[in-house]
Amino acid sequence: MAWTRSIVGYVSRVESATPVLQERLIVCLLLISRYRICVVSAWGGNMFKKSKLVSFPFVLVSALSIVGCGGGHSAGSVSAVRAPDSSFRGTADASSGSVVIPNSLDPAALVPNDLGLYPLSIVGMSPKTAETLTGPDGSQLRKFLYYAVGCALGKADQFEFTWIDAHGVERNEKYKGIGGFAPNWREAALSVREQQMVSACLAARTNWYAEHVNVSLRGSSAQSLTNSGQGTVYKVREGAYWGNLFGPNPYLRACYVPENVVYSRSQLRDCAAGHLEDDGTVSGCGMIEIVGPCNQACSPSSAAGIYPACLTGDNFSPNGQSTYVMATYLHD
Repeated sequence: MAWTRSIVGYVSRVESATPVLQERLIVCLLLISRYRICVVSAWGGNMFKKSKLVSFPFVLVSALSIVGCGGGHSAGSVSAVRAPDSSFRGTADASSGSVVIPNSLDPAALVPNDLGLYPLSIVGMSPKTAETLTGPDGSQLRKFLYYAVGCALGKADQFEFTWIDAHGVERNEKYKGIGGFAPNWREAALSVREQQMVSACLAARTNWYAEHVNVSLRGSSAQSLTNSGQGTVYKVREGAYWGNLFGPNPYLRACYVPENVVYSRSQLRDCAAGHLEDDGTVSGCGMIEIVGPCNQACSPSSAAGIYPACLTGDNFSPNGQSTYVMATYLHD
C-alpha cells in the first residue's frame, strides 16, 4: 500500500492530466510495478509531450509484455489481461464464514433464473431450465451454474451432467464446490438465506474483464480470521455485495470503500465501484447496482471486517435490509 500511495502521489502532480486520466495512469503504473504487463496505448499521440510522465522509470520499458490496461469493452480503450491461475480452486474456512475464491464470472452470465428454486439435479430442476442447460444454447446458463456450484457446495462435493452441442456431440461437465455456503443444494431447493448467500457470492465473483483474481469473501457469519490467515494476507477491503437472483424481484447491489477504489481497479476489480470509461462515466457490471460508499449503505462493519446488514431498497426483507452480505478483501 505504501508503493500504491507513492504512485498516486506522483500521478496527481502530472500536469495536463484530467482526473480520469490520472486514475487510468495510476492503474497502469500499478499493473506495471506488480505484474510487468501494462503499456499505455490509447490516450492521444501528444499526451506524453504535454506531461512529465515520461520521466517515470516504469513507463514504456521495452522488456514489458505489450498489452493494454483499463477497459477492454470498447474500441480505442485500454485493456488489461492477467493470466488465470487454473490450478487455484480456493480455500474455504466454513467455521469462520469466509473463503478465498477466484473470480472471473462474466457480467453477461449474471442473470436471474430459477436454478435455486429446485434441487441441484437435471431431473429435479424445471423442464425449461434443464432443456436450456443440456442444449447447445445453454452456454451462459452453464457459466452461471459453474460459479453457483462453486459458491454453494463444499470442496468435497461436485455436480456432474452432460449436454449436447450443435453438432450432436455429448459433452461432459464437472463443476466443483469451493465455498460451501449452501452445501445441501443437491438434496433440496435453496432456502431464502441460501439464495441470498449464493447470490452475494456470485456478485462478488463477477469480474468486468472476466479475468481470474483471487479475493477473500467474508460472509455475515464470519468470526475471527486468525486461523485461516486471510486477515493478514487479504487486508484491502474492496466493498460488499448482496441481493437475491432467485426471488420474485431479483436484484444485486454493491458498495465500495472510497479510499480503496483506485487500488481495487488496479487489481482488475471494477464491479464494486464501477468501471471507469474513457469519457469519465462509470459503468456497472451487468445487473449489479452500485449504491455508493459502504459506510452509507451498510451497518458499521464488525471487528471481523464484515457488514451485518446492507440496504435492499425493497419491501421483501425485514426493515429493507439484507443480513446476508459478502464483504470482499483483496491481497495487499
